[in-house]
Amino acid sequence: MRLDQIKESTHPAIEALREEIHHQGLTYEDIARQAPMSLNHLKNLMSGRTRLRVEDRDAICRAMGVDPQDIFLQRKDYMENLHFIDIRHLPPDLQDAIRMIIGDLTLHTKLLEMHAKRRKRRAIKK
Repeated sequence: MRLDQIKESTHPAIEALREEIHHQGLTYEDIARQAPMSLNHLKNLMSGRTRLRVEDRDAICRAMGVDPQDIFLQRKDYMENLHFIDIRHLPPDLQDAIRMIIGDLTLHTKLLEMHAKRRKRRAIKK
């Protein structure tokens, strides 16, 4: 398989992790040592040969000193459809506050959607 074919078939979450590793100027050796995981396992994850588990993603993020949510938000398949704001340059307390507000808003939106569906079902029954 050619390199361009591997890149096309790579999951957007893995691409985001690779881009963050490159952005920070880290090597796979650095990440594997900090994670800790074997270098071969990390290379298999980053190439898409091994399925990325949540535990692996979190270990890689910890090794880079980033929040997994930030990596999630960097995924190109989401960035194309959502308004994206990079908060990595903000102080950690402010980052946490923003994440908490977004979480609360997401929960509130889901609750509103549930109530709207119930009202709609009740209206149909009448």
